[in-house]
Amino acid sequence: MLDITPKLTLTSQQRKIYSRLRWALVLVTVFLALAFIHHILFPTATLYYGYKNIDPIFRLAQPATTDTATVFHGSSRRTTNEITLTLRSDIDLSGMSITIQKGHYAYLSTPYEETIIKDASDLPLSPGSLMMGTSGHALTALGGVRHPFDTVMTFEALGYDFADSQVVDSGIWNRYTRGHILNLQSVHPPGTRFVEIDNNNTVYQLSSTNTLTKITPDDLRSLVAVEALSRTTNDSCLLTKKAFRQDTYSCTTSINTITSFSGKDYVFSLDHSDASSIELERITITLKPAYSRQNVTSRLTAIRQALIP
Repeated sequence: MLDITPKLTLTSQQRKIYSRLRWALVLVTVFLALAFIHHILFPTATLYYGYKNIDPIFRLAQPATTDTATVFHGSSRRTTNEITLTLRSDIDLSGMSITIQKGHYAYLSTPYEETIIKDASDLPLSPGSLMMGTSGHALTALGGVRHPFDTVMTFEALGYDFADSQVVDSGIWNRYTRGHILNLQSVHPPGTRFVEIDNNNTVYQLSSTNTLTKITPDDLRSLVAVEALSRTTNDSCLLTKKAFRQDTYSCTTSINTITSFSGKDYVFSLDHSDASSIELERITITLKPAYSRQNVTSRLTAIRQALIP
């Protein structure tokens, strides 16, 4: 066989250069692989309040005050195991505690109503049901309203399963008035049915008066799984003043206690005795994702959907 491979004899200096270039290529490859894992598969999510020109998907809800706390919340679909909060205020927040809950905001923030009622409706589908028509999927709510979903990610983050959607014709579809589009930051609308999977699968429906009413549903589809324990369990951290910033306070904490709870929402309560006297000018919340197979699968699916329309 004719060998046309050139015969090259490298000098000692050339061999050193070649070896260094080879190692440099290896290091660059390793660096790019680590960067892909860190920034693409496990990106850090940041939520904001008080900043302009922020994508709505990264906005925190406006803080609300109660007698004992200032409460705000935000949403993220990814599993998180560490949270850093940074708050800006003219009031000294040093030493104040922030408690963190995870779940679905409509469930966590709504009081129980102990009356047991029958789940019934004059419309074809009970409130809280999923239906699928020629226009896609929608959630039925109280008052004969249907709410479409903006993306598959939102559908899944709100706790629903496509297998629960009931196929309907245009006649049934049009009997429901079109409501607002549900996105990742949306709160479940009245009529949503939550099932407490750690409490004998007890079902509660979100009423129009903002209470959770126990029901005995005829249809067990389209139930949003929650844990009763998530209403009473939280993680917390203490705020400290940031160096060289007189009006900025922060804390970082792991959330191993609550991270396994179902739901996309994180609810933060700044505990203090006089909520009306505290105004938060800016809030930044950094969510560090857990290095889990679930997150890898979720991110790869999202990347594939983005690349393949």
